[in-house]
Amino acid sequence: LVEPCRAMPSHVAQRVASTAPWLRRLKLTNRPKQELRLSPSPLKLQVATAASLAGLGGLTLLGSSLPGFAERENDAVWFGDRGFLSSQRAVAFLPTGMCISSGILAAALGRLYPLHVNHLSIPMRFHEMLALPLSLLLAFRFQGSYDRWWKSRNNFSDLIGRTVAIAEYIASHVPAADPEELKHLEPEKREAEVEAQKIRKRFLVILEAYLVFVEERIHGPDFKPHPLNGVEDWPRGEDVLRQFSEEDAEAARAGGEPIVWCSTQMLSCIHRLQDLDIIDGDNGSMISAAVMQLEQTFIECMVVVVQDSPAPFIVHYRTIMIVFCFTFPFALINQVTPMLMVPLHSMITFAFLGSEYCSREMEHPFGTDQGDIPVRKIIAGGRNRIH
Repeated sequence: LVEPCRAMPSHVAQRVASTAPWLRRLKLTNRPKQELRLSPSPLKLQVATAASLAGLGGLTLLGSSLPGFAERENDAVWFGDRGFLSSQRAVAFLPTGMCISSGILAAALGRLYPLHVNHLSIPMRFHEMLALPLSLLLAFRFQGSYDRWWKSRNNFSDLIGRTVAIAEYIASHVPAADPEELKHLEPEKREAEVEAQKIRKRFLVILEAYLVFVEERIHGPDFKPHPLNGVEDWPRGEDVLRQFSEEDAEAARAGGEPIVWCSTQMLSCIHRLQDLDIIDGDNGSMISAAVMQLEQTFIECMVVVVQDSPAPFIVHYRTIMIVFCFTFPFALINQVTPMLMVPLHSMITFAFLGSEYCSREMEHPFGTDQGDIPVRKIIAGGRNRIH
């Protein structure tokens, strides 16, 4: 509508502006071409809008420090270590920098050569069609990674819970006996009780060492956890076994599979308690099944450690995402101004590549990051309960 006004005489354009309220802001000038200028200028309006938005953000940030809001957990989490101002960002710097540089290049070309943007632009239809497979792959990728993380968390918590339950069961069926009480038993019964006490102590030590060996198998022998997930004076499995005997410590490592050795020795202890009539057959079978179930749960955790998502799926997904983000500025080059090109494209790139960063973090739940499953802290809690 502005273009026809440029051909009108000044008095005609003013009459048109008086009949349409939205045209009253148009300021006519007596220049040769009778150009119409917007007042205020678009640049000033953009700067004022950006300053207003920044002021709203600053007031909100200031409000978060007030006692009334700082004490409310639902408000405080937005400005803490897990809020939108946190430094813990899902940013892969190289691909993100490459895509943002593409947006800077498109903005510079649009600024320097505005008459050539039509020759540089990519039809928006291309990205609209590319967005369909990308959205499907992104949804499958994120959901699969989250399910993988959630299942690993549940499996490991189940492993610790079963271990503590086995220890509680053995401790209740083979209670610690008072030496004075044993003196009043018959010799045969007294020998059985004394042996049962040794088996009880050995079983609990082996069970504790089992957890330490599991951690070593998941993380590796030279693992260094995140400082917030670490445990002081973390022992090795052999050190735990030495609390009972040096022979067990040497035998566990000599076999090459200390986890398997611990499982077989725990089953042997249960069978011996059955032979001594300390535990009956039904209870012995139940606790033996619980020990063997530990191996199944451990294997499910190890599958997550040793197996990644299918490579063709990941390669295809990342290729489409990079192509989309890298070429998208040239689809926007004739849609937005050069000043808005970089921030808009940067946010889109951050959203897409950040989702892949989060997916990869959840795909590997056992590691050195702060958000990974704190295996040592959980095992330390289980060991304390066994004690």
